[in-house]
Amino acid sequence: MKWRMLSIAGTLVAGLALAIGLGGAAMAGPMKERRTSSAGLPEYTVKAAFVYNFARFTEWPDGAFQNAASPLRICVLGQDPFEGALDTIAGKTIGSRELLVTYPLWASEVRDCHILFISEAAGSRLAEIVTHLDGSPVLTIGDTPAIARSGGIIGLENVGNRIRFQVNLDAAQRSGLRLSSRILELATSVHSDRLSGR
Repeated sequence: MKWRMLSIAGTLVAGLALAIGLGGAAMAGPMKERRTSSAGLPEYTVKAAFVYNFARFTEWPDGAFQNAASPLRICVLGQDPFEGALDTIAGKTIGSRELLVTYPLWASEVRDCHILFISEAAGSRLAEIVTHLDGSPVLTIGDTPAIARSGGIIGLENVGNRIRFQVNLDAAQRSGLRLSSRILELATSVHSDRLSGR
């Protein structure tokens, strides 16, 4: 199995979050203990910045959108861990597309999503979700690295207060998605279903 090991610089992560206005997003609301990243930002503020940049550097196939002005739908399945940080990117645009953030209750409702964030709470239903999507042009992002080894596309993890992610290229290709080299260069590992025995 060929693995490419690359680290993510904490200063870059901080820059990504601050550049899209997420620096203070997760500070709203009641104060509580939160895991942080090496950039000094709350974990899910940084993860929201990653989701935004995954959207910027992913190319969807023809037919994934009704027209050139259709919004790009970001969905969160399962208990929402972002505490408002992801909502901060709602209304922003990538190209001509406005970003919408929604919270479907059931796996059967995710086919209209362009990005699907699968929370750790919903991770036990991954097989059902992947089967239901079955090649649909949906960028699946999970809150654990196991997602990328189990048919999802990108799996995030917090290692030593640093957000890292793995990428499954076969899953992306089955979904008709093209991931920019900028994503692949930041991944801690890039692997194939064929190599992992899927």
